[in-house]
Amino acid sequence: NNEEHISADNVVVILMEHSYFRNPPSEIIELLVSGSGPAYAFRDGEVHEVRWNIPATDSVLFLTYPDGTPFPYKPGNTWYQVIGTSSNILEPEDGSWRFEFLIP
Repeated sequence: NNEEHISADNVVVILMEHSYFRNPPSEIIELLVSGSGPAYAFRDGEVHEVRWNIPATDSVLFLTYPDGTPFPYKPGNTWYQVIGTSSNILEPEDGSWRFEFLIP
């Protein structure tokens, strides 16, 4: 650990349906990785409400605005975080966002 901060030019929070299975001592979280759903894309200090799209299980993920136009990623690296559709999304008055992952 060199104590350097991790940075990304784009940060994308994807809300995706999860299934949870528990059979002690195992726990399994399964993602439904196809279709589309809501997402939040952060870049250049702004947040954009977008939609993630994966047309088929062998397709790549892409983002669009609600009207269907492609979301323009900023050139550079992108951090993706997948959370459940039942997760809490909080936007305090100071403009910082908080996402609390909840398992259904």
